[in-house]
Amino acid sequence: MINIEIAPSIKHKLKTKHNVEIEEVIECFANVTQGFVQDTREEHKTNPPTHYFIEQTDNARLLCIAFIHTDETIVLKTAFEPSQKRIQTYKNAVGK
Repeated sequence: MINIEIAPSIKHKLKTKHNVEIEEVIECFANVTQGFVQDTREEHKTNPPTHYFIEQTDNARLLCIAFIHTDETIVLKTAFEPSQKRIQTYKNAVGK
């Protein structure tokens, strides 16, 4: 089983800035169907690399989830409703 780590500051940002619940993030990970994309933008580069995906919650809310994967742990960076441009970028990257 993979653990998801969420720093208190990220929990606060999700709630206050993006109105995203932790349960919605977990639902998106459980629902992922198209795979993960590495974020290669210079200002978002990390070691290990940041990846993201766009998926629906169980209530059909579309979210973009950004995270770092280390060993058996996922470190959540952010989650938010994606713009149309972000959705198209993701679709192009996963080939759909």
